[in-house]
Amino acid sequence: WSLDQIRDFQMAKVRNGARYNKPIPSERAAVLDALGTFVQRERAAWLDVLPLTGLYTENIASAYPAVDLSFTEMTEQVVEFVRDRVPRDLAVQMYPDEFYAADDTYDVMSCIFRLEALPRSERQRLLRALRQRIRPDGQMFVAFVNRRSYYTPLRWSRARIGHAGVEYALAPDPSLGPYRAASAGEVAADLKQAGWRVRGKRRYFVVPPADEVEFRAGRKGRKVQLAGRVVTGLSRASRLLEPLLAPFARVQAWDVVPDERD
Repeated sequence: WSLDQIRDFQMAKVRNGARYNKPIPSERAAVLDALGTFVQRERAAWLDVLPLTGLYTENIASAYPAVDLSFTEMTEQVVEFVRDRVPRDLAVQMYPDEFYAADDTYDVMSCIFRLEALPRSERQRLLRALRQRIRPDGQMFVAFVNRRSYYTPLRWSRARIGHAGVEYALAPDPSLGPYRAASAGEVAADLKQAGWRVRGKRRYFVVPPADEVEFRAGRKGRKVQLAGRVVTGLSRASRLLEPLLAPFARVQAWDVVPDERD
C-alpha cells in the first residue's frame, strides 16, 4: 500500500473507537524486557516513531517518567488516540511533512513493529532521517517481526482458508492495516545503508508460546488447550537449541546506534 492508503486506513480504524489494547501477553512482555535491557536512561530526549495506538508509548511514559517524550504520527485522529492513553502531555510532529522538515535531535528513539508496515523505500527514507537526528551518543530501539520464522508458514496457512485480507493480518498490536514481516537481513541492510550499527540483539519465540496459539486460534475450547500444552512442551524441549535457532525467532529486538564511521 502507498503511504496515503495506510494513513487513510488507520484513520478509519481509529475512528471506530476501539482502544486496540489486545497484545499477546508474552509478546508485550518480551518487548518491554528488551527495552528495559537496552535503554537505561533516567533523563533523555526520546522520540517514539509511529506508535499508532500508543500501546508502547504508554509503557515508555510510565517506565521512564523523567524523559522528555515526544512522537510522530500520520493523522490527527491517531494523534488524539495516542494522547488519550498516555498519562502526560507529549509533543508531536505530524508525519511525514512536519517530521521531515524538523531538525530536533534526540538521545533515544523507539520504533516498535512499524518498519515492516511501511513501503521499503519509505522505511529507508525514515531511517536516514532518524540517523540525521540522533545525537552522537544516542541509541534507537527497534523491534520487528522476523519473516524467517514460524510467522511466514502460519500466515500462508491462514491465507489458504480465506484469511488473507488486511483484517486478518498476523500483525502485532499496535499495528493496524497492511502488515508483512521483514527478514533480519533486510532490516540490517537498511540500517547499515542509513548509517546505523546494530550493537545488541534480543530474540524471542523460536516456537510460538502457548498464549499466542490461543490468541491466533480464537474460541476453540479444548483444541486450544491441547495446542497450548503441545507448544509449551516444544518450547521447553527446544530451550537448549535456542541460541542456535535465535536467528529464526519471530520477535527481534535490536539496540541500534550511530555508526561512527559514517
